[in-house]
Amino acid sequence: MKMKNTIVIWIMISCVQLLGMTNYTMATEYYLCPTTAYFEVYSWDDHDFKLSPKIYFENINSFAWSNYNRYTGDVYFEGRNPNANILKSYIYNFNINNPAILKPVREGRYPALSTDGKNLVYYQHPNQLWLLNLKNEQTKIIADDVLNYRPPAWISPNRLLYYSKTRQLILLDILTGEKRATGHEKIDPGALSPDGKTVLCTDGNRIFLYSIDTNKIEVIKESKHLSIGSDFIWLPDGKSFFYSRQTWAKQLQFLEGHELFLFSLSDKTEKNLTEARIPFWGSVFIGNHFNPR
Repeated sequence: MKMKNTIVIWIMISCVQLLGMTNYTMATEYYLCPTTAYFEVYSWDDHDFKLSPKIYFENINSFAWSNYNRYTGDVYFEGRNPNANILKSYIYNFNINNPAILKPVREGRYPALSTDGKNLVYYQHPNQLWLLNLKNEQTKIIADDVLNYRPPAWISPNRLLYYSKTRQLILLDILTGEKRATGHEKIDPGALSPDGKTVLCTDGNRIFLYSIDTNKIEVIKESKHLSIGSDFIWLPDGKSFFYSRQTWAKQLQFLEGHELFLFSLSDKTEKNLTEARIPFWGSVFIGNHFNPR
């Protein structure tokens, strides 16, 4: 009897130790952050950012709106060639495992990669949204009422949300071409959750959680007098996300710009990450490993 009790106690202690290890160990996450002159890669270990090697490309600047294909490691982003006779924005591509090779893709702005990594949409003036099949490189226009502001948000391999000229949140099916007004106005679509069920959106002063199945929105953060950025990055577990907004500290000092926050969905609390000082706009999660050649 004593032997059985000893075995049970030993098993219980082992389980507690294992749970303790689980709570204090976390796979390092890496984020690709565009700047005006290069890409910066940061590691995140649940409480702090650390700068990894930078990625440079000659004759390219104004890096923005990076997209990552988790199946292939390909990165698509917007950039400009400062040496060109006419300053235009282009979509470029490189592989995160071999960033030495850079390829121009198309002239355009605000690229957005589909959830299966097979299609890319991008903006062209005036108010046009174009679709590029990355396998056969065929292109076609799929909308002509897109506001020139930010990329759309894919919610499945064939459907996306975009912000129209009339300030409507529009759901578009790229296979049928069907457009449907969601009934929500003055809301920008931001980022699809890791489970594919919700989309973070904003109107500049509030953060919404849009439900794809019910077409309903929930206000999860409100800032009446301070502006909120339109760019969001989900953490892989879907329980929290990064976002940026103004703070009273900067306003009282007459300073412009936003500060970075980590927002938790479970208790609606947030942590100021200003000391990290990372270039957040258009950043993207690139996995738990970063070892470029």
